Amino acid sequence: MRYYFVLIIALFFLSTLGAQEEANNNHQKKETGKTFAPGDNLKNPFTDKISSALDGKIIFIQNCASCHGNEGLGNGPAGASLIPKADNLTSDEIAKRSDGEVFLNISDGASGVMIPWKFILSENQRWHLVDYIRQLRENQNSGVLK
Repeated sequence: MRYYFVLIIALFFLSTLGAQEEANNNHQKKETGKTFAPGDNLKNPFTDKISSALDGKIIFIQNCASCHGNEGLGNGPAGASLIPKADNLTSDEIAKRSDGEVFLNISDGASGVMIPWKFILSENQRWHLVDYIRQLRENQNSGVLK
């Protein structure tokens, strides 16, 4: 009986947290006209995007290209058998995400397939990857950073 009481309290607490998050999102939407995605409040600490992206390129080649491919198109050899497939990092969908959301995807893993890199890469390394992913899209046809 005691365990049921603890379970009920835990469920109540979790539902309260969910309701509070929903209320916060509704307030944000009412005030600004949009709901914020997770990570929207995170700010990229690097202002020199080119230098950061160059550091990110090294990290990307060592850790990400095997699944995402050298150009970030989601066509790496290790990603061929993944379901779902590795993301095309130059896609419109990725471009629409905030830097903080991309950072969280790298940190926590994505699509249930990608590993969480927060245990392997430092916070700065993950931000460098965000900058490199942005440069991949911007420069996919110009040859910069390739």
